Amino acid sequence: MRRKAPGEPDRDYPIFMAIADSVGHDKRGKTTYKRNPDGSLVLAEKEVTHTVGGEVQKLKVLEPIVDDELEDIAEAYHKWLASMTEPRQAFRVS
Repeated sequence: MRRKAPGEPDRDYPIFMAIADSVGHDKRGKTTYKRNPDGSLVLAEKEVTHTVGGEVQKLKVLEPIVDDELEDIAEAYHKWLASMTEPRQAFRVS
């Protein structure tokens, strides 16, 4: 930081800020999962292929969804950056 010179105008520019409440793990590194308001796990259907005796089988399984907001924040940042008329202004350093 530096002190503003006398007569120097204030410069306002857009800044993107976000706070992630969950990053997919707790402080011990244990994976955390999304939960419904009643405390039950939010499950997503996933297709898995297995080969049994030379025959390929496709199974649908339900897996819990990892509670990670970082991808959502990255997507929001890219949308914000694309909505700016001049994206380079956000990175201008004088």
